[in-house]
Amino acid sequence: PSEAQKNRQATMKQYSADGAPLSASSDKAGSTLVFVREIAVDIKPEDLKAFFDLFGKVEYCHVEPVADSSIDASEWSAFVKYDMASSARFAVDKMNGLPLLGTKLRVRMARKSEEERESRRLSGQTTEPQLLQLPPPATTVNPATVKPNPEKSS
Repeated sequence: PSEAQKNRQATMKQYSADGAPLSASSDKAGSTLVFVREIAVDIKPEDLKAFFDLFGKVEYCHVEPVADSSIDASEWSAFVKYDMASSARFAVDKMNGLPLLGTKLRVRMARKSEEERESRRLSGQTTEPQLLQLPPPATTVNPATVKPNPEKSS
C-alpha cells in the first residue's frame, strides 16, 4: 500500500463505525459501560434493560433526559452497564443504528467523561457546583450610638 493508504488506514482506526472518535478509555478491554442516545421518551428503564439483556447480563440501566439545551427536550439518553466487556462491545456492534420506538438508537462505549459522570451519579455526588457557605457579615458598631457603661465611670 502507498503511504497515503497507510495514513488513511491509521486514521480510520481512530474512529468507530458511526464516526465517533475512539478515546483510550472507551476502547479499553475492560469497559462495560454503554452510552445510548436518541431514545424515545416513553421507554421505561426496565424495558430498555430487557432489550439490551439480549446481548449479555445487564447490571443496571439508567435513563435520563439529555442535558444539552440545544437538543429537543424529548430526547433521552441512557447508560447500560454490563457485567462483561465483551457483552458491552457486542451490544454496541449490534444495537447502533437499530430502530426502537420510532428512533434510530446511537449506541457506543461510554467515553471517559461519561463514565466519570455516571460514577458521580452512582456515588450520590452532584455535578452541580456547590455554593460556598460564607459566615454572616460582621456587625459594625457606630460609636455615636454606644452608651457608656455606668459601672466603668471614673
